[in-house]
Amino acid sequence: AAIYGYMNMKNPEKAVVMDACSHSIGFMYTKPDGTRENIKLIKKNTNLPATYVQDVMIVEDNQARIDLMITEGEGVLEGQVDVVETVKIKLPEGLRRNDPYTITYTLDKYQLLHIDVKIPTTPPWNYKHKFDRKSNLSEGEVIKLTGIALANTVS
Repeated sequence: AAIYGYMNMKNPEKAVVMDACSHSIGFMYTKPDGTRENIKLIKKNTNLPATYVQDVMIVEDNQARIDLMITEGEGVLEGQVDVVETVKIKLPEGLRRNDPYTITYTLDKYQLLHIDVKIPTTPPWNYKHKFDRKSNLSEGEVIKLTGIALANTVS
């Protein structure tokens, strides 16, 4: 994790440690010409936890799934970033082109990514995915190493 500190202006003797995203998190977008581009959603050095909400639409009638290539890094073009994981999300039947849905990307305080997909159908449809990946340092490890608790921050 990218941990940085700043001095509390009201109490300069008390250091505050903030945890920040060490690399940008995004997804690989396939453009109409077939080339791919990295779209950064949670940018490097964003305070943790952080959330990004993306409103999107179904591409074609009866679309069976969404493939999300989750990326980590600062590059724009394919090959300039690491693809962390490709999440294949099976969609409910009967969706129509341009039906709206929302994807929420949350990077928790341990830098674990959670994805929540919601489609406002009747009944509402929801898919949750938590990446099974080790975090850099837990809050307990930060306290043990520095003696300073992480500040509660929200982005």
